[in-house]
Amino acid sequence: MPSAAGLLFLAPLCIGVFMLARIPSPNHHDIAARTARHRLNRSERWSLYGRYAGGLSLLVVIYLLLTVMRSIRADFAPELWRALGEPAVPGTFTHSELFVTLGVLVASGCAVFVRDNRAAFFVSQATCCAGFILIAAALIGRQATTIGAFPFMVLIGLGLYLPYVAMHTTVFERLLAMTRERGNLGFLMYVADAFGYLGYVFVMITRNLWTSGDRILPFFTWLCWLATCASLVCLLFSWRYFAVRRPHASASPAVEGAV
Repeated sequence: MPSAAGLLFLAPLCIGVFMLARIPSPNHHDIAARTARHRLNRSERWSLYGRYAGGLSLLVVIYLLLTVMRSIRADFAPELWRALGEPAVPGTFTHSELFVTLGVLVASGCAVFVRDNRAAFFVSQATCCAGFILIAAALIGRQATTIGAFPFMVLIGLGLYLPYVAMHTTVFERLLAMTRERGNLGFLMYVADAFGYLGYVFVMITRNLWTSGDRILPFFTWLCWLATCASLVCLLFSWRYFAVRRPHASASPAVEGAV
């Protein structure tokens, strides 16, 4: 099955690589809008993180919690569907994830229409907040038995992937652009991914100490409540942190003048 799935994605992968190879290099308008992106050495990377350690650490915590929730929802999807009283058949996964994918694509695509980097950064944080509110709404609806298994899983998925994808595509990217930093997205994503998957490994190692295999739904529900509440608090403080920060003084005068 993994080989067959990989073969299905081979053609789209080749098309995607071809399209990436055709993307032109940034021109002076791109650099003026987003700043020049340079490869940083070790000391420059940690200097960049140190200048915004408070806000970046809060974003990394949010990403860690998202990674744990997303991974459990994906890796234990059959068990979750059966615990919700639905058959874990291929059509169930296809239909639920189709709605999630469409919602995330629309939300992520609309981010390009916000041209101002500072505004786009805070819009991306608002998108993350909306995702966590969707998760809370799904949990409350399920607890009150007002929604069924299918809308529950769709809302949870949409609520997870809205902030998860926003982190990859918008939050860190627009953060660098609005602060006029010389770094690039790769370093920040590596830091977030490292802590995210380290957290998931810890949860998987210790999960059997907290719950048995047939109680994955209560465990997942408890984890979603914990992660959602903690993430909303982190979002509030990170919003406040970056709202009072100004662009770093090392920004290029030529670029600042172009903006």
